[in-house]
Amino acid sequence: MSFNLPQYLQYKLSEVLRPRLPELYFDNGMYCPQIADLPEGAQYLSAEIVTQYGEAAIAANEAMDIPVGDITVGQETYKVVYVVGQIKYSDPELKAAKFAMENGQLVTNLQDERLFTLRRMIESKSHNLCAYGSNSHGIYGFLNHPDVPLSASSTYRVYAQNADPKIILDFVNSEIDAITTETEMVETPDTIGLPPRLYNLLKNTYRNTQTDTTLLKSIMDTNPLIKQIIRLPELASARLLANGVHASGTTKDRMIIYNLNPSNVKRHYNNLYLMPPQMNGINHTVIGYKGMSSVRFPYPKTARYVDFPISTTNN
Repeated sequence: MSFNLPQYLQYKLSEVLRPRLPELYFDNGMYCPQIADLPEGAQYLSAEIVTQYGEAAIAANEAMDIPVGDITVGQETYKVVYVVGQIKYSDPELKAAKFAMENGQLVTNLQDERLFTLRRMIESKSHNLCAYGSNSHGIYGFLNHPDVPLSASSTYRVYAQNADPKIILDFVNSEIDAITTETEMVETPDTIGLPPRLYNLLKNTYRNTQTDTTLLKSIMDTNPLIKQIIRLPELASARLLANGVHASGTTKDRMIIYNLNPSNVKRHYNNLYLMPPQMNGINHTVIGYKGMSSVRFPYPKTARYVDFPISTTNN
């Protein structure tokens, strides 16, 4: 009688299946520009702030004191932190993996997979810091920077079943207009970030029963300078609270309206650095780290946070 061992009957595919991971939109610069100019070893980041003041006068023929203009020079300073992680593997483990690869029992490379894990660990934490910052470490995030104006005046329940599409549309448009109005037309936003629930509401609600135009399209039509409206799970009330953002109360989602140009918002960083493997007996350790600053809004009034209730009842 002949027999076959199960592994002899297997056809080993070259593909490797891994969990599909969410895109790190903040860390990769899509929603917050990232500038790779942070020198290694820097502990603080600073920029000069020049303020001009003075007002000219109208002169007739009579003698008068001529007004003098002047400037003041100050400084903004941001702290730099490092996100650190490590991986470990033993020498026997490494040799066992090599043996398995040589005998066709393993496709993946142990060291490469562990290094991928290390990179993902650091980039995920970096992404979270970019979005929310860290109060305990003095780092400001994109979604809760203290210098960005906050509008929390709305009490209308946009998620209520009886919510009026016109009121919802007017609410969003008025907050967009506020940036331009309050800066005397100096600043103009081009991007709106919405929590998923509001994004879906605007996408699926028509302006009125006589048209097939959604509220989302209406916002784009009535604000030609807005280039994109993006859906950000990080703006939902539960995510804000879980990451230490007090969104004007415990039951409010947040919207952010801003200009995506790097002159208006950015974070400085240096590239991920992997230290050479260190031996401790038969164990190998690889440490990696990445330095980064707070998110900076050099001109904070180019952006605006808008908090609104998530309850579903309008009286």
